[in-house]
Amino acid sequence: MKAGQISIWLSVALIGFFAACRHDDPTPAVPDGYIELRAGTTIPIVNGLSIVTDTAGVSYCSKNANCLIAGSAYASLRFIKDQSSQRVRLFNVVGRTVYSPNELNRMDSTTVELNGQNYKVILRDQYLGEVDGQSAGRPILLVSRL
Repeated sequence: MKAGQISIWLSVALIGFFAACRHDDPTPAVPDGYIELRAGTTIPIVNGLSIVTDTAGVSYCSKNANCLIAGSAYASLRFIKDQSSQRVRLFNVVGRTVYSPNELNRMDSTTVELNGQNYKVILRDQYLGEVDGQSAGRPILLVSRL
């Protein structure tokens, strides 16, 4: 090989090496059994059950701010199976469970009954790290057939 060809091959090899070494922080996978909630989407779950996400989000307290809560996850969902549907609204304070005043009715989970089948539904947040100096996350949902 001539010197010119060697330098071209060396340049291509170095570009490939540095491109392979460069990696962005990947977004963590959704935990097993959970689904990611995105507003305006319909998610088929199991045996004809679907979830329509009307609204969903996560909010974290900014750094250097004084907040009453560290953050929250919220969702307004419609569960649909055959011709039956049920709407639920869930709210979860990040890092702890939220209870209503009587402490028996949790706001971060509920039971949905459609066509004689019960499903336990639990809302959580998944912390994704820092984006532009702000905490970022996504709402995730666990649906279990009872």
